[in-house]
Amino acid sequence: MRRTLDPFSVVVFALLGVGAGVVAGLTPGVHPNTLAALFVSAGALLAFVPTEAMLLIVTMTLTNTFVNFIPSVFLGAPEGGAARSLLPGHRYLLEGRGYEAVLLSVVGGVGVAVLAILLFAPLLFLLPHLYAAISPGIPYLLLAVAGFLVWGERGWGRPWGAGIFLLTGVLGMLTFRSAFASPHTLFPLLGGLFGVSSLLLSLQARVHLPPQHTWMPPLERRVVCWGTVKGFASGLVVGLLPGIGPSEAGVLVQEATRSRSLREYLVAAGGISTISALFSLLALYLIGKVRSGTAAAIHQLVGSLVWWDVVLLVGAACFAVGVGVPLTLGLARVFCRAAARVPYALLAGVALILMVGLTIVLTGASGLLVLLTATGLGLLPPLVGVRRTHAMGCLMVPIILFSLAATLFGLG
Repeated sequence: MRRTLDPFSVVVFALLGVGAGVVAGLTPGVHPNTLAALFVSAGALLAFVPTEAMLLIVTMTLTNTFVNFIPSVFLGAPEGGAARSLLPGHRYLLEGRGYEAVLLSVVGGVGVAVLAILLFAPLLFLLPHLYAAISPGIPYLLLAVAGFLVWGERGWGRPWGAGIFLLTGVLGMLTFRSAFASPHTLFPLLGGLFGVSSLLLSLQARVHLPPQHTWMPPLERRVVCWGTVKGFASGLVVGLLPGIGPSEAGVLVQEATRSRSLREYLVAAGGISTISALFSLLALYLIGKVRSGTAAAIHQLVGSLVWWDVVLLVGAACFAVGVGVPLTLGLARVFCRAAARVPYALLAGVALILMVGLTIVLTGASGLLVLLTATGLGLLPPLVGVRRTHAMGCLMVPIILFSLAATLFGLG
């Protein structure tokens, strides 16, 4: 039987989760999944009750989605002429509008959180039925998503996109099926494809950031409303389809609606990050599926979620949003001031050393080999001018093949 938490324990573990979320958000290479696994191990040693550890993990996960907007904007920016691979947040950063990019992302995160609370009751009823309806066709839906993303490129970008998708898929298969696969296998794989490769390009390009201002032009109601709705819809896709990340979902929605507004995209992207984290936690209760490392940690702690766990989860999420938003905006202002004083190459270099060091500590020499291989493949999209989202083949291809094997041949 689970012990009822007293108010003091609730506040303490919620604040510990917020602190862990800030650390994970600001430290390159430190992911909530890694910290969640450590908390599960520490909980057994320190005699945490499962509910305390779950509260800590939930507040950490939601706080991280906001704080993580800062390094996603301020680190890894390529040179201004990188065209199609230049993310909207980096484009704003190179224009001196990094704070605006973070603020727009935060607005999206808050918007989808409010929308999720308003629609909470209908979602509890609809999502299990929706998942049951699409579950048999998941591998085919993933193939359709991959095809749509590739077809969204132009000219030679299509074969390049398809090739990168397949190559990263092969790397994912080899990594997950190898003898050295571990709970931290994703760290060097995704770190190389999306983290180290971006940092190397920014160092090579010798990026110089302009002074960053912290004033904000007025927000149009249409941008906020449509960006929030798109972020929420994309988050549903992430929550229901394994292997689809926030960036893929964002591209799908932007292409489907033919929107070219960078501000709307940033609002939607912020919303996707927040709602996909929330849905990955709710998926444990709604469809009984693990959709993230933090959800896996909670599943290991408490098993199946009960109604009280869901109430606690929603309350913890509201607390994390309320504390995480002002924290994120305050830290973003600090980063704007630091951008004028600290050489960008120094920031990128420190981040690079941290990622390589953590790879060696967590996964050893085999993980370092995965990191180097993934970095080589991660350099391809910006060099040939296609979206980085094709590199998510590292997750989508294994899931497609495993799902097809299970569906067609009854293999696990």
